[in-house]
Amino acid sequence: MKPGGCYTTCDYKAVTKVPNNYHIEYDGHYYSVLYSYCGKPAILKAAPSEIRICDQYNRLICTHRRSHREFPLHITKDGSFF
Repeated sequence: MKPGGCYTTCDYKAVTKVPNNYHIEYDGHYYSVLYSYCGKPAILKAAPSEIRICDQYNRLICTHRRSHREFPLHITKDGSFF
């Protein structure tokens, strides 16, 4: 990024194990990850408009548009979009 560019702050959440339902909870919503990450550590990075989920080595697994709505609570992408 060029000096003087835009920066966004993020909230980080370390997840020791991705649950059996393949969704990581953040701020009352549940964001999906690819099934092959079930049981593995992950890092969720929440910006005001986007959720990024990375593996334990900080490699990007997937992104989601951050939801601020009451419903739906589960934000799931088809595996072909990861």
